Amino acid sequence: MIFEPRDAKSGDIVRIKIGSIYHYGIFVSEEEVIQFGRPPVGEPHAKEDIVVCVTDIDEFSKGFIVEVGVLDKKEKKTAKKTKEILSFARSRIGSGGYNLVHNNCEHFVNECVFGKKISYQEFNETDFIYQQSTRHPDETSQNEISVQENSLSEDLEENKLNGSQDSICDDLESLQM
Repeated sequence: MIFEPRDAKSGDIVRIKIGSIYHYGIFVSEEEVIQFGRPPVGEPHAKEDIVVCVTDIDEFSKGFIVEVGVLDKKEKKTAKKTKEILSFARSRIGSGGYNLVHNNCEHFVNECVFGKKISYQEFNETDFIYQQSTRHPDETSQNEISVQENSLSEDLEENKLNGSQDSICDDLESLQM
């Protein structure tokens, strides 16, 4: 999937970029975007207060450029129909269980559209950890890799709890060099 600034249609995945991270939602109309949590602009939110919610496109975008996910041929074959996407997204309104690494806004939109909770930025973090650990294989044990992985996750959680603007549901991208 590629993302482009363009007019969204009902059922599209939309995202905004804040710094080096992305926040995702499901576009229904100009008056309705369903998202897991809100962009980290303004007051920080406690993890337990982050739920699937509805805003209009202006509240979603916070003045940032809205990009729309453009599905490739394979993705179009596996994507749910618009009515199913919207029904599932609406059924989740009010749901919580937010986890920066394993249950964030990118997981939410992919579950709505493809039926699978997945975050490509999560994989990018894992790839980053793996690449760092394989640079000197003789010097890096599996335990050290696990410690690095846990440390990164803790740092991400701490940044989110402290309200850092670089912490949003998908700030894993900021770990890439």
